[in-house]
Amino acid sequence: LDPLGFKGDWPALAVDLPLKGISYQLAFNSELMALEGNTLKLNVPVPQYAEASQVAKLKSALVDRLGQHVDVQVEVGPARRTAAAHDAAMRAQRQQEAEREIGADPFVQSLIREFGASIVPGSIRPISSINPDAGPNGASTVH
Repeated sequence: LDPLGFKGDWPALAVDLPLKGISYQLAFNSELMALEGNTLKLNVPVPQYAEASQVAKLKSALVDRLGQHVDVQVEVGPARRTAAAHDAAMRAQRQQEAEREIGADPFVQSLIREFGASIVPGSIRPISSINPDAGPNGASTVH
């Protein structure tokens, strides 16, 4: 994306565009397949994302963000390197870290040893995704 004056990658740019609804999903779930001049060629996995009105909204947001003329061509097909895929990978990593931290916590280990407690599968949540039903630290429920 250097020719367009953007030094980052497509998923980072796509997730940061001021879009809503389907046009946001178009950006969030699209993969940049090629950049030819000022034309971005994107793949999206869902046909509704490729509708002309949604592509026009994406194009407008890109022109506003990059400050220059940009064309956008969207095809329906596999999209792997997307903002959505990056987001899912980051959430999975945070989940694994939260599970590892709880498993290694000395207090939790003592509850397991002394009282036969167990960690309820699926109850551990990273702090960034605290739910109202979580325990006081927002990380897990131990029974």
